[in-house]
Amino acid sequence: MKFSKAQVQAPVHSIPEQQFENKQLTSFGGAVLIQALFQRLNLRQRLVSAFGVGAGAYGLVTVFIVIVTHLMLGLKCWRDRDAYQDDPLLQRVLHLRRLPDVFR
Repeated sequence: MKFSKAQVQAPVHSIPEQQFENKQLTSFGGAVLIQALFQRLNLRQRLVSAFGVGAGAYGLVTVFIVIVTHLMLGLKCWRDRDAYQDDPLLQRVLHLRRLPDVFR
């Protein structure tokens, strides 16, 4: 099934403030640090200038950032992304409403 960019990409959000009082931290709560790193490095804009914008819902920059985040989380197999596919914090970090599917 094909998705449009509007169905896939989410708006950019500011980095949430870390507070562990309400205990609503997801399994991948440390992804906020990855988001801060990407923003500090200005990674998305640098990749756009290197690769271009790209066509389709998932451009080359988005796929690259998803793969880098996947590796930074310590996951090796692409099918492991099922563990965080519905994680709202990771979707926010990746600026996506929906993660790319694994080709079976």
